[in-house]
Amino acid sequence: MGSPQSGDRVRLTAATPEGPVTHEGILLAPAASGHVTVKLDNGYNVTFAESEVSEISRLSAAIMVEENLDSGPEEDPNLPEIWILHTGGTIA
Repeated sequence: MGSPQSGDRVRLTAATPEGPVTHEGILLAPAASGHVTVKLDNGYNVTFAESEVSEISRLSAAIMVEENLDSGPEEDPNLPEIWILHTGGTIA
């Protein structure tokens, strides 16, 4: 299967002060040199120093998605115009 690449679904085990933890998610580009970052299914990211990671295994390869930038949503000129104010947040 080879070593995991960014975008692959992985399972990693890392050492923490409370003991070993195991996480599953999508491997992201490192947040910093010498670190491993995984996007969890709940939307949060976890980052560990490479020295803390005891095991990392690829569960499945990255899924390539083809972007279609040519089409957008159909607009109905009979509907009123609305504005959306987005203020952000942890998961917005």
